[in-house]
Amino acid sequence: MRPDRISKIPILIHTMDNYAPYWNTWFKLFKKYTSNTGPIYFLTERRSPDFKDDVFHIKSGEGEWGYRLRKGLEQINSDLVFYMQEDNWAYAPFEFKQGYLDKFNELQMQSLRFHACAFDSIHYEKVEGNLYKYSQRSPYLMGHHMGLWDKEFFLSNVLDHETPWMSEIQGTPRWFNINHRIYQYDIHWYWSVARRGIIQPEGLKILNDENITDFDTTPIKQASI
Repeated sequence: MRPDRISKIPILIHTMDNYAPYWNTWFKLFKKYTSNTGPIYFLTERRSPDFKDDVFHIKSGEGEWGYRLRKGLEQINSDLVFYMQEDNWAYAPFEFKQGYLDKFNELQMQSLRFHACAFDSIHYEKVEGNLYKYSQRSPYLMGHHMGLWDKEFFLSNVLDHETPWMSEIQGTPRWFNINHRIYQYDIHWYWSVARRGIIQPEGLKILNDENITDFDTTPIKQASI
């Protein structure tokens, strides 16, 4: 099934049970700052989120990052899917605009990301306005920032044994020699707030700005996402 409206496209939130302390804050901020959203699929290993009645809760079982992601994608009946992780915390408004899907279709994109462009580490070619295309051999062709994906294209580069870091570093060269169409809108609306289970300064700032006092900042042991 290929949705014709952006508000029909599933949003897959990929997490692991160790990261449960991040879930409520992710949900609170996402609901506060986003609009015109499609159905939210919250993918855990076994544990249920507190807000399970407000999302489609799906489970992968235990396994490496790539295995769990594949199991989640296989449970979603849509040719297009938004992908996001639970430590991506919104801090500014973001609307899921129909124009984004129209541009995705117009340029026959395979991936369209929505995040502040990393001009120091990713090679882009400007398309128009704040829209950029990844160069043929850019770093992070395989990247996990929030984005709209052709699910088949995404799955073609998700290997069961890979960690998220392996996926980005080893998965990127696998696309060097194909005619990929990966784009990004330079939009500042969320931060990736954790690194290997440790809350980063950006996350602490969001907690302070939002007056969130019940978040447990204890480092998460043996985190793999």
